[in-house]
Amino acid sequence: MTREQFEEALRAGTVAEHVHTIRVKEGDAMFLPAGRLHAVGAGNLLIEIQQNSDTTYRVFDWDRVEDKGRPRQLHADQALECVDFSDCKPQLLRPKGELLLKHPLFEIQKWNIDSSREITPRGQFAIACCLTGSLRCAVVDFAPGEFLLIPAELQDRLLEPLSARTSLLRVTIPL
Repeated sequence: MTREQFEEALRAGTVAEHVHTIRVKEGDAMFLPAGRLHAVGAGNLLIEIQQNSDTTYRVFDWDRVEDKGRPRQLHADQALECVDFSDCKPQLLRPKGELLLKHPLFEIQKWNIDSSREITPRGQFAIACCLTGSLRCAVVDFAPGEFLLIPAELQDRLLEPLSARTSLLRVTIPL
C-alpha cells in the first residue's frame, strides 16, 4: 500500500481492512523495527526496546475512547512521516535456541531457567524481564512482568529461579 492509498483509507475509516493480522500463540515473538505500522491485539505482551523518547504517534485507534468518552488524540500527519510503506510482510521470529533476535544495537534471548545462572559476565550490563515463574537476583525477587536492570559492576550476577517454569527475556548490547 502506498502512502496515498493509506491516507485515503484513513479518510474513509477503512484502515483496519488494510493491515495484516497475524495470529499468535503464547511464546511467539515479532520484531517491530522503527517505522513499522503496527497494532497490538488484546492479550498480547509488548516489550519495547528503544531509545528513551516516550513518543507514540497514533495514526488510527480502532474508534476507542478515553475514560471520559472522548476519542483519543491521533497524530496521523506525524505518523505518516515515519511509516516505512515498503515494510509490508511482517513475520514471527524464528528462534535459534535461546536467541530470539540479534540486531546491531541489541540482542534478545529467551531463557527457561531451572537452576542458578549468571545473567552476564561482570563488566556487561543486562536487562531482564520475568515472563513466567519468579526469580531472585542479589536480594531482590521478581515476578512476571517485572524488569531487572543488572549493572555492569554488580557483584552478585546470579539469577535464582524461585518457582518451576521460570522464564525471562534477556536483553544485552552485542560486544
